[in-house]
Amino acid sequence: MKSNIFTLIFFIIIETIFSQTANQYVPLEVGNIWINNFYLLDSTGNPIGQPQIIVDSSIAYQEFLGKQTLFVIRKPAGAPIGDTLWIAPSGQSIFIHQRSIEFDTIVTFHLPDWFEYYRFGSSLGSFYTIYRFDTTLTIPQLGTIPLRILVRGARLGIDTVTVPAGFFNAVKFKIEIKVQYLVSLPPPLPPFAIDILTIPVNDWLAQGRYIVKSLQEPFSVDTLGITIPGSLYELVEFRSVTSIKENNFLPEKLTLNQNYPNPFNGKTIISFSLPEAMKINLEVYDCLGRRISELINDEFKSGEHLVEFDAEKFGLRSGVYFYSLKTERTIVTRSMIYLK
Repeated sequence: MKSNIFTLIFFIIIETIFSQTANQYVPLEVGNIWINNFYLLDSTGNPIGQPQIIVDSSIAYQEFLGKQTLFVIRKPAGAPIGDTLWIAPSGQSIFIHQRSIEFDTIVTFHLPDWFEYYRFGSSLGSFYTIYRFDTTLTIPQLGTIPLRILVRGARLGIDTVTVPAGFFNAVKFKIEIKVQYLVSLPPPLPPFAIDILTIPVNDWLAQGRYIVKSLQEPFSVDTLGITIPGSLYELVEFRSVTSIKENNFLPEKLTLNQNYPNPFNGKTIISFSLPEAMKINLEVYDCLGRRISELINDEFKSGEHLVEFDAEKFGLRSGVYFYSLKTERTIVTRSMIYLK
């Protein structure tokens, strides 16, 4: 009898672990709102001052760089301009897209299109590599320093977490961003990596809410004798599409956001928000005022929207271009840089 009970418990645990899919943790409906508190943390991990309110809004779910992607605009409360998050759940993993980083005179590296960031099927406590690349840091008068950037994650299991939005049984992930110094060894031995600094991050993901808490712990750089402050995100409120309609949660004014990426090579995304349903016209011009393309000439409902502009279709040269959003009462224009 005891053997049967233990067998049943074992299969329940196994089913729970392997039935977790990424789609359970990322609400894919367009129009959801996450309201978060953001704190800076001192060297002991305590909040510094009052939190900043950060609002995330899902504005589209569509194909992007080969994956079905949830587009989320992140803005400080009341700010007209925000940043874009790209989240692509697939199978037992959540992929995210991040900007490439390039400092021509110091260090240059390009990130992959997607990071397999959260792996629900990974073994508990075992680190998996999210991304790794070797590069060099150029310091004037000192030469180049060989470096390795290593991003790795580990699934730590189910954790009960309390945030202003409530209590959640969330999956906890530990993410480490390591900068390592590479020591060359005689061939055919690979270089030996020595940790310079490690940035630790703990994320808690709850079903139907995505990230409910994210803690970047303060960390020390022993070689410099300094401590870097940390940060904390906590979910305050989640407003689903249904609740938003009931509460009439709408943008306060018409907003045209900066395109991303910018500068861009090939395609870029232009996003905008409307406080009410209205007819709009969105066009792209060159620096001489000549119209390149009419992207939109139609009536749109209230809320967040985005459109893709593919410069390669028009044989454009590298340079500065402008995109203009027009309504019956307003014209808003922004510039963007195209680099072939």
